[in-house]
Amino acid sequence: MKKTRFVPMQKKNSFWACLFLGFFLLSPLAAYGQNKPTPTSTKLPKKRLDEIQEKLYKVIQKVRPTVAVIRVEKRRGGFGSKRVFGGGSGVMIDPNGYILTNDHVVSGAINVWVGLPGKPLMKAKVVGTDPLGDLAVVKIPGKNYPTAEFGDSENLKMGQWVLAMGNPFSLAEGNYPTVTLGIISGLNRVQGGIKLYGDAIQTDAAINPGNSGGPLFDMDGKLIGINGRISIRAGQRVNVGVGYAIPIHQAKNFLPYLKRGEKVYHGLLGVRFSRELKGATKGVQIDEVIPGSAAEKAGLKAGDIILQFQGKEINSSTRLQNLVTVLPAGTEVTFTILRQGKKMKLKVKLGKRIR
Repeated sequence: MKKTRFVPMQKKNSFWACLFLGFFLLSPLAAYGQNKPTPTSTKLPKKRLDEIQEKLYKVIQKVRPTVAVIRVEKRRGGFGSKRVFGGGSGVMIDPNGYILTNDHVVSGAINVWVGLPGKPLMKAKVVGTDPLGDLAVVKIPGKNYPTAEFGDSENLKMGQWVLAMGNPFSLAEGNYPTVTLGIISGLNRVQGGIKLYGDAIQTDAAINPGNSGGPLFDMDGKLIGINGRISIRAGQRVNVGVGYAIPIHQAKNFLPYLKRGEKVYHGLLGVRFSRELKGATKGVQIDEVIPGSAAEKAGLKAGDIILQFQGKEINSSTRLQNLVTVLPAGTEVTFTILRQGKKMKLKVKLGKRIR
């Protein structure tokens, strides 16, 4: 039985093993389309392998200065509680020392320290947290830090190569992060529980205890996600090839609130659905509109069929609910609905999701 859990907080890495495995799996593609394949045509030329390796090396060198090691001190137990130390990873997203990480890395911490590659640990302050979305921002003193460039996590494709970086098993000696290579295995994954991953990126790049809060980069060195949880087999706490990252477009929605230290609320529509439609008419049909909800205030009614949300086709109530959840309360969104056979658009200002 496979379970899903958050990556627990936490000199060599598996980068080269993953790299050569990737070359082996991709090598047959090099010969695809050739008129007369030969026994040696399935092998990538050494020059091409060297070019790929050099590209990977350059991407890693480019983004490594932005990856942070996070150490925390917490107290466990009530009377006579003891101090425990753990940690995770993070990524610099502002030159003024703002670092993005997971909420579960710093939640309940009485002390937080951050280490950048080749530099000693320094005291950090938790600025803002998003417990439901499992995001947090911490800040260190100083300015002009190298920062990660945001990528486009709304237009990813399955099979894209990605790099996961961080501090698994506290292996980041000298605060130099480890690197694992993989692909995007799936998109729009839903992982519930006390932390809600409503639109997660699934990857087979190894994510292990200590990787929490660390960055997921594309092959241009752009930040596309924040690694946070893994699927595991019962009784095991290590990667089995199924990891999840919070897409950076979700994080960007909440960053202004987190950096200001404001309380974060996720969006809520306020409807119940009766069924998902198939055939000529697709979409999801509203069964009930909750009194006083954002949906009622906007004019949505029972019986309306939601066809699109922000221009995206909706064929599942779960998909719609999770697209709403990754937006902050107060966001104005546009629905395309079908009411009594007539298409129309409605704007809705999302309400607050308390849990």
